Order: sequence, then C-alpha cells, then structure tokens
Amino acid sequence: MIVREHDMGLVMIEQHEHGRLAGEFAKQLKAGILPPDDPYTDDLITAVYEHDRGWIALDKKPLWNEETGRPYTFVDYPLEPKLEAYEQGLNEVEEMSPYAGLICSLHFVSFTQQAHERLWQQFVRREEQRQERLRHQLSIGKEDPAVLRHFRLLQLCDDLSLYISLNEPGVDKEEEHPWFREGFANTEFLNARSAKRLTAFWKEKERVEVLPSPFSEAFEVTITYRKLAKERIRLMGGETAYRASTPRTASLWIK
Repeated sequence: MIVREHDMGLVMIEQHEHGRLAGEFAKQLKAGILPPDDPYTDDLITAVYEHDRGWIALDKKPLWNEETGRPYTFVDYPLEPKLEAYEQGLNEVEEMSPYAGLICSLHFVSFTQQAHERLWQQFVRREEQRQERLRHQLSIGKEDPAVLRHFRLLQLCDDLSLYISLNEPGVDKEEEHPWFREGFANTEFLNARSAKRLTAFWKEKERVEVLPSPFSEAFEVTITYRKLAKERIRLMGGETAYRASTPRTASLWIK
C-alpha cells in the first residue's frame, strides 16, 4: 500500500494500481527509447504493469499499524509476509513471460533498505538462482546491455508512478517527497545532451512535466485511490474504514 497524509486524513493507493500506472508510462515511451521492433518490448511492458502484483492480496486487507494509526506501507510492511508476496508475484510474472520475470526479479533484488536482514539475504539468493535459470532458458548473457537498459526503464516508470502517488498534486518542488527532488536515479543514460537525471515537476494539480521528456507527446492517465478521514479511522478502525470507503479516480496529464 502507498499512503500519504492529506488534510485531515489519508490517501491510500494499492500497489498494483501504482503498477498499472507505471505500465501506462512504459507504453508511452518514445520509439527511440523503447523501439516497437525490439523483440522484448511487449515483455518489458508486461514487467512494468505487473511488477507489484504480489501486493494484490495484501492490499485487499490492509495491515494496520496501531502505533502509528496508519496502515503498513510497502516501506515498513513486516518482512516475512512481504517477501512471501514478492516471491508469489514474481512466480506469476514469470508464468506470463520469462523475460518479464527476469526484469522484475532484478528490480526487487536492487532494493537495499533491508539488505542486512537474514530473510532478505535468503530471498536475494533465491532470486539470483531464478535469474541464472531464466538467463540460461532465454540464452541471455549476464552482462547483456539490453537487459540492464530494460531494467532501468522499469525503474523509471516505477519511480514516476511513485512520484505521482507519494506527492500531493501541484506540490512545489522543495516540498516534494525527498526521493525525487533531485530527479530519478539511474536515468542519465536517457539524457545524452547533459548526462543529468530526468526530473519531474508538478506544473498544476492535473499536470506533470518530465524534463527531458522520455515521451513523444503529452497524454492523459488516471489513478484510483481511497481517501480516509482520521476521525472515521478512529471510530471504525482502520481496516473497516478502508473497506467502507469508496474508490475515487483522478486524471492528470503527463508531458
């Protein structure tokens, strides 16, 4: 679950919805960035859309942190059930497309926040075995530059979706979530002119601009979320208040 404070309540976005938004970004990438005749273009788009599908079941019944009065998020969710969900999701993605499974596995192994945890280290070892098996199955070398490029494109689409999900629409640059104030990590390869990171800006509450843009033209996207008042959470309890809430949809333009 993605959660941010809003006025007197919480805005909550399910992880798979965030993944769907990321997939929409992947579909809109310039042909020079993701060529339509690339043999793995469709597989990469599948990877981006489906990378967080392991959260589907967890987000249908949010786990509430009574100490904070908020649900656990993708950042602080208890590690053991989170890793079980990650692995289940990766298994499902691999069934859809072995190449998508490889790219998504690389994505999850790149997380470092809990690298010191024994359970995380065991998860990484299992995923490295998956990666080796899939590379052999697909006849792809470990240093294949196309795989790294596709992995970086997944990261970009994931980060741009998180940028939209974690920030209040229209926020000033200096008030943005700290992850993205200095641009999107590992995107310098998409900016040959200056070799600087791609950076996003809220131009209005319904418009986001990325500079330099990886997209060929402006396009509209939607995102579904739920808004819970803190008083309602206090009276009903978090999980009940979430189930009783009505999904809402916001539209915005990306350039």
